[in-house]
Amino acid sequence: MKGRSVLIFALLAIAAVVIAGTSYACVSAEDPYSVEVLLNKPGLSYDLSMLKSAENVVNVNPELIGVSGEVVVYKSHYHDDLAAILYESSIETAEETISVRLTPKVHEVTEYRYKTKAQISKTEFEPHQNFSHLTTPEDLEIPGWSIKQSGGGCVADECFYSYSAEYKENDNWIEISFFPPERTRGGIEIDIETNKELSEELKNEILNVISSMFYLGKPDFQKIRDALHEMEKEEMKVPEPVFNFTDEEAKEALKTELEWLSNTGIIKGLTDEDIQEVKNTTKVGYAGYNSRIFYEDGKWIPYSESENPEMTMVKAVAVCSFSLKGIQIPTQDVVITETESNIGSPEGDVVTVVLGIVIVILAAIGVVVIWVMRRW
Repeated sequence: MKGRSVLIFALLAIAAVVIAGTSYACVSAEDPYSVEVLLNKPGLSYDLSMLKSAENVVNVNPELIGVSGEVVVYKSHYHDDLAAILYESSIETAEETISVRLTPKVHEVTEYRYKTKAQISKTEFEPHQNFSHLTTPEDLEIPGWSIKQSGGGCVADECFYSYSAEYKENDNWIEISFFPPERTRGGIEIDIETNKELSEELKNEILNVISSMFYLGKPDFQKIRDALHEMEKEEMKVPEPVFNFTDEEAKEALKTELEWLSNTGIIKGLTDEDIQEVKNTTKVGYAGYNSRIFYEDGKWIPYSESENPEMTMVKAVAVCSFSLKGIQIPTQDVVITETESNIGSPEGDVVTVVLGIVIVILAAIGVVVIWVMRRW
């Protein structure tokens, strides 16, 4: 299931580039099982120098992962199989800042897919339900199914949109993709993919969903029925995290990392309230340019939920090489010298104050001793 999500995410990203045009944002096949926060809140600052010189930290060439600026990778402070990636990044309305990303180590697993497709004569969607025509396919309410827009583009004054219908039950899933004529140069193409052989009951479910998207004539209906009886089985190697990185794990992991970065002084200005709000917002998959958490209008939210339309770039994306593949993630904890770790941290401030008090006391004692000696 996790591997499927990764593949679907990457394929949709590529499709969106083809449909949408020339405005690009960077996404990665690792985003669906990662979490990330861009620390763009005004007043926050960072200094990677002590990390770059610390033990058990890898300084990565930015070009290897498709970003600009400095990049460091180390073992997270939450789980041995979870990598922490800090890299310099930015958004349109803010100066370059730091992004904190957590990505589990992965291994390849073998999964199977059952696929088929059919092209029908329809060139437009005709969503309908209970004898009423609906505005968009997203208005359909079919138990067990989630229908949503998955892409779009315009040619001259004519716009086309693709949709997907997803079904999930336990470890069984079905994905139906509807591609517009602008892509297919003909009628709408319907692609069906599942992870298990379909029962007759599920085949009828699929026919019901598709029949709700269009007023199908007998020839088109038969095309789809025939396609469902001619599904091809494919073996695939897909990446899967080596441990179950759940939403709860992600919340605690990101909280732990932000606290460590703050306590060491690598990040300054991040409050306990900020960290708690980031934790509350965190979900697995909130990573990458369009989905990572960031600060806007006094709150930490996923980038895709921004109310600023100039900042939301989900309509046009490009696949980049942001990946841990080929990077040797350290197996030991980060080691920063005590002097460096105290710089700018609460502990460092306490040490400075204590030393100051000691010096003042010693100076006072010295003055008293000299005064007494002179009286003698």
